[in-house]
Amino acid sequence: MTPLEALALVTGAGGHAVVAHPRIGGPRRREEWDTLVAHGLAGLEAIHPDHPPQAEKEYTRLAKDLGLVATGGSDTHGPDGVRDTLGRSAAPVEALAALRARPRH
Repeated sequence: MTPLEALALVTGAGGHAVVAHPRIGGPRRREEWDTLVAHGLAGLEAIHPDHPPQAEKEYTRLAKDLGLVATGGSDTHGPDGVRDTLGRSAAPVEALAALRARPRH
């Protein structure tokens, strides 16, 4: 599934799409971010225990520049040799309110 197909699926179901782990799978160029925003992207995961403090600042700034909500998470992908990050960081509660206040595409 392409990013635009995923966006259409999420927004078509009434959800708000957020790019998680932007360092790993996020767009590399501003034009790519702009395309995602134009197609309904709502947020960017800026806060995560795997993000160094400087990366969190950069992602938070990028989210603001793009008009996105800076979200966060502490997800874990299981015990199979992956260190547990669950609960180690959290986005401000305002991020949830900001997502809920966004218009639906």
